[in-house]
Amino acid sequence: MSLYSSDESESLSGAFGESKHKLKFLDLVLLVVGGVVGGGAFSLPQNCSAEAGPAAILFAWGMSGFGIFSLAMVFNTLSRRKPEIECGIIGYAFDGFGENTAFVTAAGYWLCSLLGNCTFCVLAFSSLGYMLPVFGNGTNLVSLIGSSVLIWLYHFLILRGVKQVALLGNLLTVLKLVPLAFFCFHGGH
Repeated sequence: MSLYSSDESESLSGAFGESKHKLKFLDLVLLVVGGVVGGGAFSLPQNCSAEAGPAAILFAWGMSGFGIFSLAMVFNTLSRRKPEIECGIIGYAFDGFGENTAFVTAAGYWLCSLLGNCTFCVLAFSSLGYMLPVFGNGTNLVSLIGSSVLIWLYHFLILRGVKQVALLGNLLTVLKLVPLAFFCFHGGH
């Protein structure tokens, strides 16, 4: 049972510019490192240590790591058992539990993406507000317009293909790591 008919599936894969080339190992590693650095993993110990001790923090990290690893293994198993499903988490929900569950999954994924993008944009433009006062705290009209432009640019980049997105992600990850390496070797002096 497929989420789309064969005609719809072919038109969808053509619309999204499906590529036969996969990402290289280094691209995947930089994608994960960029997500960790961008997710604030380096500021997390400072924030957690104000409220919890080292044992609690290590336990929380261990549980989080176990949860992420378990989720990765679930999707690995699903992709091996059901290679014909190409719609990701929504396709698995449809295949296993039906149309209503697939809809709720899609709505939840959409809502999480929306909130994540909004949070990222407010954080990015409030950070820019320290250097460029026109952005203020990231919630004014100029920041809203800048956020919209940023999201649309990223959208059009994604439409060009996964290779271009990976290249941009690699560049941004290197740009995140350079200041960290600088402070590691120079101690912030």
